[in-house]
Amino acid sequence: MRESICRCGTVHRTSRGAGPEGPNPPLWLAILYLDLGREAQTAGLIEAARKHWPGDVAVDYLSAIVEWNRGDLGAAERHAGTLLERYPSNPEMLAIVRDADLQAFDYQAARSRYAEAYPELLAPPPPRIDGTNCFVAINLVPVLQKIGEIERAGMLLDLSEQVVRTIPRLGVGGHGIADVRIFALRGQRKEALVALQDAEKAGWRLWWRYAATSTRASPRSATSPNSNRSSPTSSATWRGSEPNSPPARRVQRSNLCHPAKPLAHSTE
Repeated sequence: MRESICRCGTVHRTSRGAGPEGPNPPLWLAILYLDLGREAQTAGLIEAARKHWPGDVAVDYLSAIVEWNRGDLGAAERHAGTLLERYPSNPEMLAIVRDADLQAFDYQAARSRYAEAYPELLAPPPPRIDGTNCFVAINLVPVLQKIGEIERAGMLLDLSEQVVRTIPRLGVGGHGIADVRIFALRGQRKEALVALQDAEKAGWRLWWRYAATSTRASPRSATSPNSNRSSPTSSATWRGSEPNSPPARRVQRSNLCHPAKPLAHSTE
């Protein structure tokens, strides 16, 4: 897979330009470079996109994703906040700001944001869960668990699991590792590990670095040893930080967000 990503990067470098496709191609290439550990190329592409397409929503979107994967939650939150002003229900940007709220122990702020963007998830049960909101529902679960809404959190996981089982793992519309996240949020570590190993064998890799950086950067020092406030952004703990070393050694609560299609570029 590493070789095919490198070939993709070579082809893109020879053909990219200021075409009508906008900043999406170089920005997604930046994410591929990040997964390969080539942060200099990532930074260069992001900076070039910001200069060439200032104010473009796709630049803020993918800049947030890159910073999120690098573990710079502050920078990611700034970009996410800019985009949420225009697209308040964007799942990935909501998840980034959610991580910031959880890190600050501001659980009600995170809940309120989801209630405004996806009111059906917090409506009287049973909530409506389908392919349009099942990944958002999974992202909301850590917030509900922190607040103590355990019954609703479990319901969202159960209903989301029913939908996820009908979606392929890979591809643009694939669920990625949503099954891993569901198992991990239930505390089913053995099942989560098996599912994660299956995902790795199938070829899943996209945004795996977030799992490593969010665990390494988690503010455990902000809580006492006896505190029941576990790491707010804890997730899968990887065996290493190199692109060819994902399978998980162990799984904690997983907050990984499902990747959506890139936003169409616009400066309106």
